[in-house]
Amino acid sequence: NINEIKKFQIMFMSMGEPFLNYTELKLAIIELHDLYPNADLLVSTSAPSVIYKHIGDFIELSKLIPKVGLQFSVHESTDDNRKKLIPTNTCTLRQISAIGNLWASFVGRKPFYNYCVHDGNCYLNDARRLVNLFDPTVWETTLSVICEKDESVANSIDRQLVMIKDFSTRFIPVNFFFF
Repeated sequence: NINEIKKFQIMFMSMGEPFLNYTELKLAIIELHDLYPNADLLVSTSAPSVIYKHIGDFIELSKLIPKVGLQFSVHESTDDNRKKLIPTNTCTLRQISAIGNLWASFVGRKPFYNYCVHDGNCYLNDARRLVNLFDPTVWETTLSVICEKDESVANSIDRQLVMIKDFSTRFIPVNFFFF
C-alpha cells in the first residue's frame, strides 16, 4: 500500500510546462495530496513568463499544502546561455531568483534550482554567478549532467560524477564571499 510509505516524491516535470497549464496543475496537486498525503509534490518549471500570473495562487496553494515544493530548471549561469538551451519566453535568472525568494518568504521552505553541469559551465565564475543569484541560505541546488551521445553509459556515469563533484567544490569558497 503506497500510503504506508513514509516519504516519497511525485515530481511534475518532463510532461509539458506545469505553469502553462496551471489550472490542471493545481487540481492535480490537490487530488494527489488527497490520495497520497505522504508524498512530496515537487513542481519543476522552466519559469515561463506566464508564471507571474499564477505565482500568488501557487503560493497560497503551497501554504495550504505544505508538501508542495518548487524547482526551477536554470541549467546555465547566464541568461544568454540559458536562452540557447531554453529558447522559449522564460524569465531571466534574476526574475527566477526573485520569484523563488518570494515563494520561500511566504511558505517557509527552500525552492530548488537545477543546474546542468557540462564542460562549458563548470568554472568558478559560474559558481559565483549562481551564488550571487541564488542565496544558499534561501535556495537548494541540484546538479545534473548532460548525457553525451558518443560514450558508453558506464563511462558517462563516471565522467559525470567527477564533473559534478569538481563543480560542487567550487561553491565552497564562493559561499564565504558574495561577489
